[in-house]
Amino acid sequence: MCVGVSSDAGPWQEVSTLEDFVVFLRLLAEDVERMGRADGDPGAVEAWTNVTVSSFLWAWVSVLRPVLDGGDLPGKEMEGVPGWGGLAYQLHRARTATPGYNCVLADSGAEWHDVADVNGLRMYLAALATDFHREQRELAEMGGRGEWSGDGGRWAHSGSGAWLDAWAAWLDDAYLAVTPTRDRSEIEPVNWRSIAVQLAAARVYE
Repeated sequence: MCVGVSSDAGPWQEVSTLEDFVVFLRLLAEDVERMGRADGDPGAVEAWTNVTVSSFLWAWVSVLRPVLDGGDLPGKEMEGVPGWGGLAYQLHRARTATPGYNCVLADSGAEWHDVADVNGLRMYLAALATDFHREQRELAEMGGRGEWSGDGGRWAHSGSGAWLDAWAAWLDDAYLAVTPTRDRSEIEPVNWRSIAVQLAAARVYE
């Protein structure tokens, strides 16, 4: 059982199944949410440097660079698929990695269905980060003008904790419920495309 995510030897090492990954996502969500509270845990603050959705996504872009260069991230990266453990490790690293902002990637406009390999996922992550930042700026500008921003934006959640929790909830409801609504073959084996499918769902899931 995962016990926390602040350590460098975090519970990503214990993730090998979809069920484990859902638990891991919820722990990440709890950890980052603790930082937003008045009595925030100093340990959690130290463990998270990328607390906004956009900075987290850009850091994830950076984490994936070694894979593109033939590196050896844990999991099944060298076989061309991350596996649940490899995906958990990517998220673990993205908490503190230096964001890899890139103008070319930011303007890619990639969609989830464009993703076929690690570079495709990097482009999609960058597109998501750019879109999130743009929407938050638009909402702030509307608020500054005294306009009601309404509901139905492109993102269902404005905070990374809520976004991670929505990701876990979608996986739980779609694949782990007593009567799941989707077939696991959509996301297993975990590959770069199936990660994009999950991210597309988490962006709008409530």
